[in-house]
Amino acid sequence: FHLMKYLNNKEKTILIVPAFMCASTIDPLLQKHYDIRYVDIKEDLSIDENQIRRIHDQNRKYNIAVLIVNYFGLEINNLKLIDYANKNNIRIIIDNSHLIYNYDYKLLKGCFYIYSFRKQIPITYGGVLINNSNTNDLNIKRKRYNVFSIKEFSYQFFKILLIPLISYVGYPKYLKNVANKRKENFKLLKKFLSNTNITHTLIENVNTFSPQVFPVIDKSGKLNDWLRKNKIGSYIWPGNEILKVNMNNYPISKKMSEILVLLPIHQGLNSEDIFLISKKISQWDIKNH
Repeated sequence: FHLMKYLNNKEKTILIVPAFMCASTIDPLLQKHYDIRYVDIKEDLSIDENQIRRIHDQNRKYNIAVLIVNYFGLEINNLKLIDYANKNNIRIIIDNSHLIYNYDYKLLKGCFYIYSFRKQIPITYGGVLINNSNTNDLNIKRKRYNVFSIKEFSYQFFKILLIPLISYVGYPKYLKNVANKRKENFKLLKKFLSNTNITHTLIENVNTFSPQVFPVIDKSGKLNDWLRKNKIGSYIWPGNEILKVNMNNYPISKKMSEILVLLPIHQGLNSEDIFLISKKISQWDIKNH
C-alpha cells in the first residue's frame, strides 16, 4: 500500500496483479481508488507475460508496476516477465510474504520485495519492504514505530541494523533450520506420493525457498473436505478471500482456486506425520481411481 502510494505520487501508476490472489491484499488499494488491472496466471502459477505486454502497449504514457507472487513460499519462475519489465522500465514488486527470509537468497536488481515480518520473529503483524530497485528517494513516513509495531523498513535499516541484531540472538540459524525442515518434509511427501495418481508436479525446485505447503491438484473438488474430515489440516487458497471480480475472465486463476489443495509440511511435523498424510491421500486415491 505505502509503496503504491509513493509510486502514484511520483506519476500515475497502473498496478498489474495476478487474479490468483487474496482479496485482503488488494482491498486497501481499491479503497484508495488506485488503478488495478488483473491478469491471469499460467498452469505453473507464473504470470502470462503476454498479458503484461498488452497492457503496457496500451498504456505507455503511464507508469506500470507488476506484483509477482511467490505462492506458498515456493519459487515461481517469472524470469521472462522480469527481463521484459527491466527492459521497458516497468516496476517489479515481488511478494515474498508467504516465505521466511533467506539470508543466502540473492535479490534481483530492479525489484522491490515485500516480506511478512511476523514470519521472521514472533510478533503479531508487520511488514518489510526491501528496495533493490534504482529508486533512491523512497521515503515512507512511519506513523508508528516500535519493536512490536513495525509498519515499514527501509532496506538500509533491515540490512544494517535488523539482520545483525537477529544474527546476534541466533535467528538466522533458527530460520534456516525451519526452512530446511520444511524442505525435508516437502521432499518426503513428494516421495511418498510418487506412487499415487495425485498430480503434484507444479513445483520442482525448493532449494532456495522455504515451502509453506505442498500443493496437489484435485479435479474432483472433494479431496480437501475429505482430508479435513480425516483430521488432516489441508486447505484451499484463497478460499473465502478470493477476489471480488468476475473470475470467469481469468480461467486458470479460477481453476487453481478450486482444484489446488495445500497439504501441511510444517516444521513441527515429523516423518511419521508426513507418512500419515500420504497414507490418507493413498486411501483417497484408491477409493477414487
